[in-house]
Parts: sequence; structure tokens; C-alpha cells
Amino acid sequence: ATESKPRHILPTPELQVRAERGASLAAARTEEQWIDLLDRLLNKVFFHYLSVPSKDRRVVICDNVYSSVQFRNALAFVLFKRLSVPSVSFVVDLVVPLYLTGLSSGIVIDLGYSCSRVLVTFAGVPVLSAFRTATPGGRLVAARLKRSVVASMEPVQVAAAASWLEDFMTIQDLLVSACYVPFTPPTGVKCGGLPVSSKAVSFAPPVGEAVVVPAPCRWEPCEVFFKGVSDEVDDSSVGCHCSTVQEAFVQALESSPVDVRGVAVQNVVVVGGCASLRGMLPRLAIELQSALRAGAKTARMAERLRITPLDFAP
Repeated sequence: ATESKPRHILPTPELQVRAERGASLAAARTEEQWIDLLDRLLNKVFFHYLSVPSKDRRVVICDNVYSSVQFRNALAFVLFKRLSVPSVSFVVDLVVPLYLTGLSSGIVIDLGYSCSRVLVTFAGVPVLSAFRTATPGGRLVAARLKRSVVASMEPVQVAAAASWLEDFMTIQDLLVSACYVPFTPPTGVKCGGLPVSSKAVSFAPPVGEAVVVPAPCRWEPCEVFFKGVSDEVDDSSVGCHCSTVQEAFVQALESSPVDVRGVAVQNVVVVGGCASLRGMLPRLAIELQSALRAGAKTARMAERLRITPLDFAP
């Protein structure tokens, strides 16, 4: 409470690893496996990063919509039995950003790493039947960016850059510093657009020589959010409902109760790492409004669409 920003932001790739049972079969971790992993992770969070006693801290868990029972049971076991916290509250993670707007109803779009997610919430209650996912995410954009940059380099340059090309954080730095989302404002809207640039940029990795990122490599990877994917789907996006963000948005809206749609569409909150890409928010607003106008059930709601700006990125 009273803190305007997180004390620490730490990656947790160990939470994404699944137990492989074969070439095309994977199984979720057991409760015992989760307990062992979460015990080490939460001890590090409380005593290394935060340096606070766990017995004096109430915990709020911003949990995924469809987290496994094994994960939730293990998390509660570690927090209560191992760390002795006084209380634990589980909250759907896509509901929490709405509190930053001061409203309890709306639609949250999460342009995340593994995929993009959309959830409708009314009066603080998530409409789980209106939860939709889309294949595009930061992982897919980074993979496309990496492939396009490698294709533009000479074999000698690729060999020299092999060390940082396989580094997750360096590719993320390249994505943030070099990429953007082009857009053209609709007719009658008095604002400057972000046209496709023909200018290449130079990127200096932590090790090795600087490389030149060609102009198409700067914007083409981000088009996956609005144009979908073909044969690039990996195991992280298996089971997604839609191929584009605007398709997931329209399906989520159509799956929500009729009385909820008009209220929710006027408070759209965009979160996630890819939401901070230059040009993403205006391009997303244009694509969402176009998708609403194209649908027979949603055409009347196109003019009600409002994307709520936030003072800081949640």
C-alpha cells in the first residue's frame, strides 16, 4: 500500500516449464513438484527481494483464469504451512487493472508474452464465459524479429552474434528499442499517424559489435497482433481461441450478456509488455473499432468504444 511502483520485477521462467511425456504430449506438474518449486521461489521473494517477514504480510495472488488445481493447492500450502502468512486472497489477474480506472466494469486486454488475453468484467465479477485468448504475444513477435534480423545478416555476422541472439533479455531489448506499430488515423480524425519508416537503426548488444536492423524488421513482426499467424504457432499458443487480438475482443464481447456489453466496451484497459510498443494503443483502437463495425451484433457499439489511459503501466 501507498507504493506507486513495484519494488522488484523478476522473470520466472521456471513457472512456464511443463513436464514432457513424449514428442507431442506434455503433462502438468504434480502438487508435490509445485510445492518444491514454489517453496524456493517464494522464499527468495520474501527474504531476498522484499526483505520482509512473511508472518506479518497478507498476500493477494493475481492468478490466471484457468490455473490448475495442483498449482493453487501447492501455493496455498507453501504460503500457510511454510511461510505462515496470516491470509491469502486469490484474485483473477485480468480484473485487477480495472481498479486503476476507478470503475468496476470493463474489458481488459493483456498483450502478454505467451499470448494475448481478453476478459470482460461487470461490477467486479469476471464473466468467465467471455474469456478469450489470441495466439499473438511477445514471444511470437520476438521470434519473428530474431528470424528477420538473422536473415538480413551475413553468415560471418550471424556467427559473431550467436551469443546474444540466444539471450532472452537482449532480444527483448532489441524489440523495445527498435520496433514500432505503424498506424494511419481514420478519415476526419485530427492527429498525426505513425507511417511505415524506411529508416534502419543500429542496435548495440551487450557483447559484440553493433548490428543494423533493417526498416522492415522494425514493424513487420508486430503485425502478427492484427493479421494473425500462419505456420509459426509454437507449443505456447496451442489451445488459443483466436488468431488476432481484434477477433478475440469481438468474441469476448459477443459471449458476454447483452446488458453488460454497452457498459464494458466503454472502459477498455490495455496491459502487458507489448502494450508499451510505440504506436500500439492507437493502432489497437483503430483495429478494434473496425472489427466492431464489421460485426452485425457489435456495429452499434463501435462508437461507444473507449480505451482508458492509465497514469502508469500496470
